[in-house]
Formats: sequence, C-alpha cells, structure tokens
Amino acid sequence: MTPFPPNHLALLAHRRGALAAELRTDEVMHREANAAGGVAFRTWEPRDEGHVLGCSGRSAVEILDGGGLPILRRFSGGGAVYMGPGVLAYALVLPEPYLRALPGVRASFALLGAFLCEALSGMGLKAAWAGGTDLCLGQRKLGGNAQSRTGRALCQHGTLLVAPRLARLEGLAHPPREPTYRRGRPHRAFVTTLRDEGVDAPVEEVARLLAEAFLRRSGELVRLVTGEVPVWTRGPAPSAPPPRPGLRTQPVEDRAAVDPTPGGP
Repeated sequence: MTPFPPNHLALLAHRRGALAAELRTDEVMHREANAAGGVAFRTWEPRDEGHVLGCSGRSAVEILDGGGLPILRRFSGGGAVYMGPGVLAYALVLPEPYLRALPGVRASFALLGAFLCEALSGMGLKAAWAGGTDLCLGQRKLGGNAQSRTGRALCQHGTLLVAPRLARLEGLAHPPREPTYRRGRPHRAFVTTLRDEGVDAPVEEVARLLAEAFLRRSGELVRLVTGEVPVWTRGPAPSAPPPRPGLRTQPVEDRAAVDPTPGGP
C-alpha cells in the first residue's frame, strides 16, 4: 500500500471496546505510522475497567489496591491511571516529518493537545495545561496525557474524565513525582469530571466535539510542518489487534499490587 502524504489527516470513527484491545490498537497505529503515512486521530471508550501502568511503571509502587480489576501495561510513559466506562480516550499518531518539526517533549503536549482546550471552550469550560501533561479546570485535573516516541513516529494519547466511577481512583497511590499544583491533595479533591462541572453529555457526544475541534486545529499543524493544504478523510475504527509477541501493551501479573504488605504471601 502506498503511504498517504504527510498532509493527509485520517479521522477514524469512535468506538467503545475492550480496554486491552483498544490500548493495543493505539500501539499498533503508532508502530505503523510511517507505513500508513499522514496523521491519524481517533477516540474510544473502554467498556470494561482496569488500572493501566506506564511502560516502566511498577504496580507494587503505583497501585495500593487493585480492587479485583485487571492491571495492564501500556506502551507510553507516565503514571498509573484508572480507565473504564465514562472515560473518553483519544490517540493522535504522527509520522516522522512531524516528529522532526515539533518542539521539546514538554512543550509538544500543549501544542498537540490544543484541540482539547478548544473543545472544552465550546462546552463553556476554560481549560489549561498544568504539570506538563495534565489538562485542568482551575486547579483540578480533568485528564492526563502521555507520549511514545520511536524516533520515527509519535503517538500522543490521553483521557478526559466524562463521568467515570471516581471511587476506583482510591486504589491508586500518589505518583512518585507529583506536579506542584497538586499540593498533596487526595485523588477525589484533585480530579474533576465533566459531569461534576455541569456538562451532562454522553461520551459519544463529547467524542464528536473533540473530533470537530481536532479538525479545526490540525490544519495549522499540517501547514506548519508540510507547508501544504491539509486533506481530510473519514474512516472506520481500526481493527483491534489480538495479543501478540512484541507488543508492549500487556497484562501485569503482580500480587504486590493487591497485597503490598512486606513479607506477605
């Protein structure tokens, strides 16, 4: 298959799917970014729950009580997060020409995620970036973001808390390196959701608003990098790949995540 040119943007259909399968889909999209060519963007919602570690995370350190939920490892960096119904996820995959043109890692989060602030502004909410990777309303976190860079392609993916079961967050430890603005607050005092902020919209509607904002803002990025007019296409959700050797997205088997007592069985 001939790769799309760098000024091509593929907007893929929203999907509600199994958590592990959707994380694998993000990873495979990243690995195949240069073969596919162009930019790809998608949103998804997990239909099941789980705790998700970053690529180098340790469940014994980051998860106090798994609560019987599966623990997964993703392919990107960052700390452990809870994911489940009511959490909206997005993935933005960029081929090599964009990777060369972007600023440093920290600055690139806000640049690539500018569409998130625009979408939230359309809902009457003023969002800002804090701690480098967090999307916040005031001093409360609404979503987190992470990146994976292979040297030849980049994937930035993240979450928005629409209306999840926030009680599940209590099973997560405070991250080893907390952003300054958190000020030691417990999870429930630190995070917020769209529902808490008065936006009572289903995940699918929020996904639509994110996609529209992405299309509006992405043209600027394409022109900056390629100097060309962007070409958009819409496509179906990518096929969810089965588990296979070589993928970093894997289940984690670690009893210390549910029984952290030293010397415990």
